[in-house]
Amino acid sequence: MSRVAPALTDHEVEELCVCTPLRPRDIAAIHAKFHALAPDSDGRVSCSRLERMRELAANPLASRLCAVFSSRGDGSLDFIEFVDLFGCMAKAAPLDIKLSVAFRVYDFDGDGFIGRSDVEDVIELVAGVPGDHSGALLSRDEASAIVSRVLAEGDFDGNEKISPTEFTKLLRRVEDFGRTFVMSVTHD
Repeated sequence: MSRVAPALTDHEVEELCVCTPLRPRDIAAIHAKFHALAPDSDGRVSCSRLERMRELAANPLASRLCAVFSSRGDGSLDFIEFVDLFGCMAKAAPLDIKLSVAFRVYDFDGDGFIGRSDVEDVIELVAGVPGDHSGALLSRDEASAIVSRVLAEGDFDGNEKISPTEFTKLLRRVEDFGRTFVMSVTHD
């Protein structure tokens, strides 16, 4: 027997639209998608279920996105966190919000900086682990060279880590970052 998703009131939709760049039809689509993912009895959807969504399935950093938006830190999201994920990744989301989310995604250890180990973790997720026979796309030397290059390009003060300010300055140079760091539930 399937559960029927509780309807959102007009007031709830209005509040979500005020707090995010989402439109009422986006909120309705997100609500339907969330309940189609079959939240557990706590009203949360696990990261493994979220990663199977079309919007996240091909993203090697999907688990990091889930972790960033999960108040529990386990990658599971409740409905409001799910709305926040889509709101921050919406086409209309302010660039500063997208930059903040991207920084948190890349800051694996949560120390407020993107250091060597964080960049290595990103490369591992995106290209595989060099030498583990998992079909890695890069050799250890290539991965190490990329890590060094990323730090050289983004570490403006020479402390071997990238601060949020440095990250913002670096990504503002990427012309289409704001247009490509997007996840849309309505696909229009």
